[in-house]
Amino acid sequence: MGYSTGHSMDLEKEIGLEKGAAFSPVAGFNKDLYRALACLAVILLTAGGLSLTIGVRHLRRGEELQPLLDAIVNSKVCSHTQTRTCALELSDQAAERFDLHIAENPLFGFLYGQVVHRDRAELEQILRGAHVDVVDQDGSVYTFLTSLPGATRRTSSHSSDRAQYGIPEGRVVSTLLVGRLGDQTWFQLEGHPWGAGQSILSCIGHALDFIEYVALGRNVGPLGTSRRTDEYPLIAGSPLSTTEACSATCGLGPPRRPAARSSKLLGRSAQVLRPDPPTSPAGLR
Repeated sequence: MGYSTGHSMDLEKEIGLEKGAAFSPVAGFNKDLYRALACLAVILLTAGGLSLTIGVRHLRRGEELQPLLDAIVNSKVCSHTQTRTCALELSDQAAERFDLHIAENPLFGFLYGQVVHRDRAELEQILRGAHVDVVDQDGSVYTFLTSLPGATRRTSSHSSDRAQYGIPEGRVVSTLLVGRLGDQTWFQLEGHPWGAGQSILSCIGHALDFIEYVALGRNVGPLGTSRRTDEYPLIAGSPLSTTEACSATCGLGPPRRPAARSSKLLGRSAQVLRPDPPTSPAGLR
């Protein structure tokens, strides 16, 4: 049985309409809309996940900030004869809690007693990751900081006339980055270390810190964030002398067995903790 001519024409019209519908501008618009919505959903999910990650990291970082400040402020600041800087005398309990051991006492005594002049608010900014500029015409501050136990050369995005160094500071305070520009030495505490030999987790953490820095425009430190970036640094001026900042000599105190990490640091500290250095760095006397 054949089809009539009229029936064939109707069938061709239906096929034509179906083809036209398949390639109509409306159908193309719908596909573009779906793609745009899918891309927007991915962007929103990524931004939401990143915001959540930043929020959680911020809360976790801030947990130890005030307790560490209390421990430092309540510790004796004394004159350390071997480094000829101030040093902290932390209690055993505080030292273990914040993973700060004997080899690191001169650094935190120097920061608290000589750099920020025992100003708790400025010390808080340092622990939050503030970029700090210190007047250092003779380079003695740079020499002291880059000679600390565990210091290793590394690179960063910051400008520096001299080699930059990273100094490990343990589980809580993480790492100190040091450089020099003109007649100033700069430093900042970072949330995670960076460089050769670091673990994958540390590198991932540092990458997330950088993303957070770009997103918020704030330095990311071990215990918070700070608006004091290298473009808007904390100007510390010249460090106080030990006579002004910590005239009392540090006592030996009871012997304390250092933790494993501190033992490794002490093994590399001969150039810093040497007896009777022939000269004292200017500005640190």
